[in-house]
Formats: sequence, C-alpha cells, structure tokens
Amino acid sequence: MPPDMPTDEQIRRRIEKRIKERNEFYIHLAFFIGGNLLMWLIWFLTNSGDTDGFPWPLIVLASWGIGIVAHGLTVYFNSPARVEARERSIQREIERERQRLSNDDYYEKPKRDRTVRLTGDGELIEITDEEVEEIEKRKRDR
Repeated sequence: MPPDMPTDEQIRRRIEKRIKERNEFYIHLAFFIGGNLLMWLIWFLTNSGDTDGFPWPLIVLASWGIGIVAHGLTVYFNSPARVEARERSIQREIERERQRLSNDDYYEKPKRDRTVRLTGDGELIEITDEEVEEIEKRKRDR
C-alpha cells in the first residue's frame, strides 16, 4: 500500500462522519417541518378567525429557514463530489499558473495563425498578407 494511501480505519471514519452529518441535517429538517407545523397550528387555533392579526410563525419560519438552508449547504458542499470538483478546479488553476510563470514571467495571448474575411455571400475566405497590409493602410488613412 502506498505511504499516502489512507488506512481502512481512516476511510471508515470519514464515511461515518459524512453519514452522521447528513443524518443530523435530516433530523434538523424534520424538527423544522414539525416545529413550524405546530406553531402554525397554534396560531390558527388561537387566532379565533381574526384575519387582522400578524402571523407570528412567519418570523420563526424565516429565521429558522435561514438556518436550515445554511445547514443544508454546508452538508452539500462538504459532500465527496463537491470536494472532488473543488480539488479538480484548484489543480486546473495551479496548472494555468505554472504555465503562465514558465513563459519567462510574461504571458501573451496566442495569436491567430491565419487571417480570414467574410465574403458577400457569408463565406469565410483566407486573405493574403498583402490584403492585410492594404486593409491596415486604409484604416490609418481614415
């Protein structure tokens, strides 16, 4: 086994931690739904048909909702797929930076190797160096 390869016990602990985090989120979600249903039921029963009263369970729903969304995002962004995608993105940026730095600390966007123009019927045709010089001369003379 390579030296940097995690042991079976380390892998098991990581998996158990992810499962525990996911289960904690599901429990949180269940309490969120149950608690809010209970508060709305209390509000409807104590409101006695008065539609002018402020629905106070909205305050709890909104504030607790922010917490449940934050908890869900934390679990999602710490999932193995998201961690792997983040690592791939970091590796791509590292390679780009290495490539940029290996070019004598100067990076220039690559030029097109040929010049084309659009004809009247919408076709692209390659133009010669003489035509390019003539176009540039006309631009300067304007």
